[in-house]
Amino acid sequence: MKWKQLLISIIIFIGLILLGSQPIFAETEIPILMYYHLVLEGSDSITLWNNSVLSVSHFEEQMHYLAQNGYKTIFMSELKNYLAEQKERQDKVVVISFDDGYESNYIYAYPILKEFGLKANIAIVVRPTQLRDSEEALTEYHPARHSHLTFDEAREMLQSGLIEFGSHTYDSHDKFKRDIWGSTSNTSAKTNRGETEEEYKKRILDDLLKSRQVMLTELGVNPTYFAYPYGKCNQTISDLVAYSGFDIAVTIKKGYVDQGSLFLQLPRLNISQNLSLTDFAHLIEKTSIGS
Repeated sequence: MKWKQLLISIIIFIGLILLGSQPIFAETEIPILMYYHLVLEGSDSITLWNNSVLSVSHFEEQMHYLAQNGYKTIFMSELKNYLAEQKERQDKVVVISFDDGYESNYIYAYPILKEFGLKANIAIVVRPTQLRDSEEALTEYHPARHSHLTFDEAREMLQSGLIEFGSHTYDSHDKFKRDIWGSTSNTSAKTNRGETEEEYKKRILDDLLKSRQVMLTELGVNPTYFAYPYGKCNQTISDLVAYSGFDIAVTIKKGYVDQGSLFLQLPRLNISQNLSLTDFAHLIEKTSIGS
């Protein structure tokens, strides 16, 4: 009987070793990384604007980490099916997202993503991109202008197969904030525009549909995901986002996506300029910072 007990002990020991070799990252929990604007190291913009403005060197360091450590990047449109079809997967997955559609995404982020073969998602405010197309081209890019992408730049990125575009409204980025600031738990947002409920809903719906129509015309694709301005939403807006044809919508609430997530109110992880590479690794691997 002793040899049987020894055999069982060996099997248990091997099982523990194999279990310990699995990724710390839970197989059904995926982080959506949230970025905005990139600037060169030493630029005044990195300290004068906000903590979410990241240096190019930090972004490159993080993308290099993902590539070197075997992370797979996927589009927002792939996220739902990826989770639904996930069966005993061992791969480590992240979603890279940018909000607003700043030109720095093209100037700085895009070459780095190409270098490492990583996919990313960019939710654009559509109207500023339209306006860029009507302007004379700037002779020199300057980060302080916070200029938005042109559709020519967006088309180039789209054709690479590494970028997926979503909507961040047509021209209502700040209007959405005023609509729901402090009212995110209400089933119907209160406005200060003297609108009826139906007028309010129509204004939002018209904006959402126009963002999709313009992106279809200019890029040849219907966006499948929406980024709430300032990450704010309520049930009324979420319902209108779904009615408009979006399958996925992202907030700025901190958390990870799993099979039980509300796909019209997905959480993300904000990547700030003061996040060290070690802390970045802990964050995406869901381990305690400093462990």
